[in-house]
Order: sequence, then C-alpha cells, then structure tokens
Amino acid sequence: MLNPGPCSMLPSHLHLRGANYVVAILGTIQTYKSNKNGARTVQNTLHAGEMTIFPIGPIRTMMNIGCENAQLISALNSD
Repeated sequence: MLNPGPCSMLPSHLHLRGANYVVAILGTIQTYKSNKNGARTVQNTLHAGEMTIFPIGPIRTMMNIGCENAQLISALNSD
C-alpha cells in the first residue's frame, strides 16, 4: 500500500526481478516509465479503480497530481 501525499512524487527506480502491478484506490496519479534503450517515455494517468503494469526493467516513477492524498496498491510478481 502506497499513500502519496498531495503533489508528491516517488523517486525514480526500477525492478529487475518482477513486473509491478499498480492499482489506484484514491486520487489521481501520473505514471512514467522509460526504457534504457532510448525508447520514448510512456505516461499514464490513473484515476480511482484504474491500474497499470510496469514490466521488468524500465525506470519508473509516479506522481500524485491532485491536491489530496492518494492511495495505491502495488504488487510485484517474481521470476
């Protein structure tokens, strides 16, 4: 469970051993993922009830673009 505050941003990071499934429970979240091979950065906006999948490897970050607290469920699979 992640609880990003208003206008907060998670640090950029990556997961090398599992895909990351993220579901928005509250708030509006902007997600970003970019591959190391120079491919374009992919942006998604998640509203409550929506989800995204970050595959193994890309650098990713998320930002609460709302003025209220957000809530996310984040789960990783394993290799």
